[in-house]
Amino acid sequence: MTPLERRYRRLMRAYPRSYRSAYGEELLDILLGHTDPARTTPPLKEAAGLLVNGVRERAWQAARGPAWTDGLHLGVTALSAAHLATLLPYAAAVPGWLALSALTLALVVLGRARLAFRWRH
Repeated sequence: MTPLERRYRRLMRAYPRSYRSAYGEELLDILLGHTDPARTTPPLKEAAGLLVNGVRERAWQAARGPAWTDGLHLGVTALSAAHLATLLPYAAAVPGWLALSALTLALVVLGRARLAFRWRH
């Protein structure tokens, strides 16, 4: 693998895995075919295009679900952030609760709300 190919593959990580598995090799062949083989880095315009379009594809795939689930996720995220903000003035008195609240917010933001609110018996 050449340094140019390695860098193109790294830039293509901006695309979702499903997109890369479907179109990644074809896209890589086109990019390598139209770039001077002596180059070690992709042209800036192509690198920016890969990053912008990769993020756009991720957003497009994320917006395909039902709207109510996004609204619910946004609401739970807002409540978790408000809870953490409420605990911040008392950080020295309740560091454990503050850490749990921060962990809950992080898990909710990452889409792991079920894990964040699971109770252990």
